[in-house]
Amino acid sequence: MTSRKLHPGITRKEAVRAYHEIAAELSELQKRVKSIDQMTAIQCSDGNWNFNEYMRGMANGLLLAQATLHNRDYEPLGSEEESDAVAQAT
Repeated sequence: MTSRKLHPGITRKEAVRAYHEIAAELSELQKRVKSIDQMTAIQCSDGNWNFNEYMRGMANGLLLAQATLHNRDYEPLGSEEESDAVAQAT
């Protein structure tokens, strides 16, 4: 194992404590991302997102949050009429 130099003025104990704090924060963020993913899956299921305009807006808000968290493009859900037209065209 190679020895790494610490930043001047930082003790090994401080560096280890900082590492564990960052690891704990990362773990908490991963849990939150997973929670948003689960909420998005539920909200985007048939009968939820297309129940009314409010529920479609809620689904689109979660999709936007999910796209931001995963660094992906945001693709909003259209109206139920738009979805029916797409389904019929394919």
